[in-house]
Amino acid sequence: MQTNRDVATKTRGARLEARISAEFDHLSRNPDSLVDFMQQSPLCGQDDFLFERDASLPREVAF
Repeated sequence: MQTNRDVATKTRGARLEARISAEFDHLSRNPDSLVDFMQQSPLCGQDDFLFERDASLPREVAF
């Protein structure tokens, strides 16, 4: 059974405390690198797969 854990840190000199849930620890754990992830993709090794770029101009944005 996983339990929650308390962590303490400082930000701008002030001490902060937080409780990290076991579920967050489990979900945020990333044992594989990006390269490993890409190599496990079903698309890995397919030379005939093409990514098509959208050649349209960007949309107008008012600031």
